[in-house]
Amino acid sequence: MHASIIFLLVLLMAGCGPAPRPDAGTADASGWQGRQPPQSTEEWLAAARGWQAQAQSHSRQGKPANALWLKAADAYARAGDNASAEALLTRLQSPLDTSERIAADLVRARVALNRQSASEALAWLTLRDEEIPPALKTDFYRLQGEALAQLQVWLDAALAYQKAASWLADDRQAHALYQRIFQALSRVDSQQLRQALTDENGSYRRYPEFLGWVAFTLAVRDSLNQPEKLRENLAQWRRFYPLHPASADFLQQSEAQLPVQLNPPRQVALLLPLQGPYRPPARAVEQGVLTRLFQDASPVDLRIYPISDQPGDVLPSYQQAVADGADWVVGPLLKPQVQVLRDAQLPVPVLALNETESSDQEQPGLGNPALFHFALSPEDEAGQMARLMWQRGMRHSLLLVPEDARGQRVEQAFRASYEPLGGTVVAVGRYNPVKADHSSLLKRLLQVDASEQRRRALQRLLGKKLEFEPRARDDVDGIFLFANAVQARQLRPQLKFHRAGRLPVFATSAVWQGREEPEQDRDLNGVMFCDMPWLHGMGDTQPRRQTLARQLPEAGGGLGRFHALGMDILPVLSYLPWMREHPAFRLPAATGRLRLEGSRIRRGLTCFRFRKGRPEWFARVELPAEDDSDDAGLLPQTPDTAPYP
Repeated sequence: MHASIIFLLVLLMAGCGPAPRPDAGTADASGWQGRQPPQSTEEWLAAARGWQAQAQSHSRQGKPANALWLKAADAYARAGDNASAEALLTRLQSPLDTSERIAADLVRARVALNRQSASEALAWLTLRDEEIPPALKTDFYRLQGEALAQLQVWLDAALAYQKAASWLADDRQAHALYQRIFQALSRVDSQQLRQALTDENGSYRRYPEFLGWVAFTLAVRDSLNQPEKLRENLAQWRRFYPLHPASADFLQQSEAQLPVQLNPPRQVALLLPLQGPYRPPARAVEQGVLTRLFQDASPVDLRIYPISDQPGDVLPSYQQAVADGADWVVGPLLKPQVQVLRDAQLPVPVLALNETESSDQEQPGLGNPALFHFALSPEDEAGQMARLMWQRGMRHSLLLVPEDARGQRVEQAFRASYEPLGGTVVAVGRYNPVKADHSSLLKRLLQVDASEQRRRALQRLLGKKLEFEPRARDDVDGIFLFANAVQARQLRPQLKFHRAGRLPVFATSAVWQGREEPEQDRDLNGVMFCDMPWLHGMGDTQPRRQTLARQLPEAGGGLGRFHALGMDILPVLSYLPWMREHPAFRLPAATGRLRLEGSRIRRGLTCFRFRKGRPEWFARVELPAEDDSDDAGLLPQTPDTAPYP
């Protein structure tokens, strides 16, 4: 849909402008009434101790003290002192009035967020708007936004932040929420944003100011690679939204931070193993780069250097590319070859398409300052799934990984993200990736064999046969699975057979082979995974992908991920200087929403779950289905058929 049509639709829905701001007396939460609240942990602790002393004094004198206890508990929670906050809530004198009860729930929600338990926080934030006292609305919606952001439900998080901002009279505090609105919307897929704008019967239509933020985000995203178009889009947006909060100083500050001048490379050398066993993924990457080059009519001088899969072949090819005048070298694809470049002197920067064992610790200037990493890393995906499971309230998990070096790396990556949050890996099942029957392993992992042993012991003791239903262990609340599509189709039914159907299963993108096969994938119903938008035809990638899939087999299926990787290489090189200076910036791309962290390009992925044998994108938190093993544990949330080192 053309941008001007989108603007017109939202203008018609918005009327003359945003709702008026509330009076200062009702806008500020926590009793500050227009005064600047504390800004640091130390200041919040000092405020908490002051209110606690006042509450103690009132209690000794027999005066009502609930309001003071609540202020002190809230301040302790804001300072991160969860124990003190919870202790003070026990001092409240019953019965509580409505405002006191809601204020206490807000403290509990803040404590849950401090503990990274977003699901628990949302359980305390279930009131309808008309049930929330005006003085508490900013805090209520801000906490709701933070919980939804932890769960990566970005569109609804942005809406909650907008509701919070609408009850603030203090422009400085409102501006901080505007930043959060824009940052949350920047993580939402374009297709979802446009759907929110154009759905006449959608729930977002009731919030015209929020839809203005959505249109603003699309205006920026639609012209990110085109500075002149960016200026035109923002000017047009201003004309349609002169009274919108983003039309004031926020827009001016945001414009100053946008990359209106990029630095595309002049000559790029592409080092790929186009011979031997890694030719299929290397060829898909090559085709992706060429696709982008021709579609964008890019002036980049691209030179391709075929190399073998031997580590010793990469450095001479790199040196030849430098001698030929390259100002960026892209590749290699294999870990041992990346390691060779990591240990070499690199006069020209390198964007490697894999990682070394120490990539996580590498920072420009600390490791090799000329080496960057842009990879389809299963270890990176495992870390993201660990954080997602924690945010969904899963504190005790089982792991199922292959008994090989890759499985070991993925297990370590999962633990490295999960355990520092407080999660516990209760047990790990390491399966043989070439076997189909994993019954013995799963019985031990799920402790079904222990249940059967107890039955046999009781039968010997009582001397008679007992009616018996084996039970799986009940000390875990989720399973992380690292398997390709074929392996997952074998493991998931066996998990159900051994009484683990109630446990939600989270997997890496390897669980889906990049094309819909609903009959074969029906056994995966309920499995959740996160993947790049390209293979799922989401947002702006859909028309381009449909066209390419008819022309290039590499653009879809299991090799489609490598094709998307190739398509993103030239934009990444253009934006990399900007990304180094602005770590919060995210580049919408075929492989995800990209940001630079140290020397690594990190990918923000889109989450799916299998339903009726097909990956189904989700945007909202969903409740677990009751006793439905196909959909057990569902929450609002590839096959690696090609070899990848």
